[in-house]
This record gives sequence, C-alpha cells and structure tokens, in this order.
Amino acid sequence: MNLNDLDGPQLIPVIIGLTEVAKKFKVPSKWCLVLALAVGVGMGLLIEAAYQYPAIGPWVAAGIKGLIYGLSATGLYALGSKWVNKVNGQG
Repeated sequence: MNLNDLDGPQLIPVIIGLTEVAKKFKVPSKWCLVLALAVGVGMGLLIEAAYQYPAIGPWVAAGIKGLIYGLSATGLYALGSKWVNKVNGQG
C-alpha cells in the first residue's frame, strides 16, 4: 500500500473512527465536528508533506495503515463484545 492508496475519501472512515474514539474519552459532542475537521486537515497536510518529501512517504503510509488496523480491531472487539453479551443475556 502506498500513499496513492491512502489519499482521498479512503481516509473518511479513519476520521470517523478517531472521532468515535474521542467520544469514548468524553470529548463533548459539540467539539467532535472541530476534531473531525482538524484531523482531516492534519492528515491532508501530512500526506501532502509526504508527496513533497518522498523520504517520509513510507513512514506516513505506515502510520496511517496502523491507524486503520487499530481502529478496525477496536471495532471488531466492540462488535464481538456486544454479541457475546447478547448471547449471554446481558445485553
């Protein structure tokens, strides 16, 4: 996976996921919009910097992939927990 695979709308789920993580840390809902915008701008600037300075490109791609993997694992864990609780009659 290179930066071309990570540039654009593919980052929208990452931004949504990071905003949801912030909500778990009790960030007020009124600040989630600002947070989503800041994360989106920050990621856009980071990717543009990686295009301008190709030496950091692999590191930026690795960091974004790590975010994607971590958010995916968190979502799978939450889904699995809900399912187990429902099966056990706790949810």
